[in-house]
Amino acid sequence: MEKHGYLTKQGFVRKNWKRRYCILQSGKLAYYKHPQDKRPAGEVILSERSSILSSENDPYFRVVTEARTFTFCADSAIEANEWVYALRILVRCAALLQCPNDTLLS
Repeated sequence: MEKHGYLTKQGFVRKNWKRRYCILQSGKLAYYKHPQDKRPAGEVILSERSSILSSENDPYFRVVTEARTFTFCADSAIEANEWVYALRILVRCAALLQCPNDTLLS
């Protein structure tokens, strides 16, 4: 699954909000200052222990990892729901990959 587009991200230390271009793929959400940047400004590594917290009619959502909680805001609640859906799929996939093969069959 791959998704990309703009989200506004809350800073970790200063708590200010900055618009970032985000790409969700390969088990991580990378965010860039500009779409043409070669290196991300940062990334969120998703695992089976990650949680995605949101409300249905709210453009804000949180990605909780073992290391940190990231807060994002989409341009609309509908767009936020799309991001949340995609993030939750990747978290579920990460959880399945951590299971022994025989666990998947039972």
